[in-house]
Amino acid sequence: MRRSLSLSALVSAALVAGACSAAPSATPPAVGSSPAGATPGGSTAASPAESGSANTGKVGGKLVIDNESGSTWSCQFNPFNPSVSGTAIGFMYEPLEFVDALKTNPDGSNVVTPWLASDSAWNTDFTTLTFTIRDGATWTDGQPVTADDVLYTFQALKADAALDLNALWKANGGPLTSVTKDGSKVVFTFDGPSQTFFYYLADQVPIVPKHIWSKQDQAKLDTFENTAPIGSGPYTMANCSQDNIQYMRNEHYWQSTADHPVPQIQEVDYPAFLSNDPANLQLAQGQAQWGAQYIPNTEQF
Repeated sequence: MRRSLSLSALVSAALVAGACSAAPSATPPAVGSSPAGATPGGSTAASPAESGSANTGKVGGKLVIDNESGSTWSCQFNPFNPSVSGTAIGFMYEPLEFVDALKTNPDGSNVVTPWLASDSAWNTDFTTLTFTIRDGATWTDGQPVTADDVLYTFQALKADAALDLNALWKANGGPLTSVTKDGSKVVFTFDGPSQTFFYYLADQVPIVPKHIWSKQDQAKLDTFENTAPIGSGPYTMANCSQDNIQYMRNEHYWQSTADHPVPQIQEVDYPAFLSNDPANLQLAQGQAQWGAQYIPNTEQF
């Protein structure tokens, strides 16, 4: 199971939609998936950003993430490589739906927000799951996000088992037997009731652009360095060095409108720290606004 709770993904989710208060947990939440036309978790087809915190309509500012990573950045952004996925997922690559591990519906199931998919539904025996891919989402190079990209992404997981980090495909120990496309819909078929896999399939697989990734060696996608990432997310990678990753606002992000800009933060910096002390010093001096590392005597600090 891949390590999915990263500070970067948490920050990205918070910047896009304040109501989505954290990145997905590595522990699978209980999914209250409903059959035949109902959307898992009670989600609707509304835009994810619509349920966020108050939007002032203004864009600007810089957020500095203060997080001791223990190493410098390699400037690779393959979202399927666990060693670098934390700097790619959320900022630049997005899932089909967002499963909020910290929010529950009245029935106890986790709240699900449509993302690159506008809707999803199980059949009556939970052996077929259908996603409707959202119309209007685009990659940062201007090309549309389509059902072909979703189909390609999951076929890539089958072609290179190293990408199938949660063992979804049957050949890798999971229940998934086929993925097909019908217009804007992508249909997943399983060898038995598989509602417990919804979280891993909908939330934990970053969708990648077919027109970029299909040009790589399909048997070695796990080693694709992806140094110039093209994603659908709220930020683009503007500059990367061993010491810092600079993300800039995606000016054409699919969730953004003129009167409701998303995200509102123009720049996000992610400096690399080799130990807690310099990270804590930067946080204490007000040079960073978001931190996650060990801080001794927290109340005094």
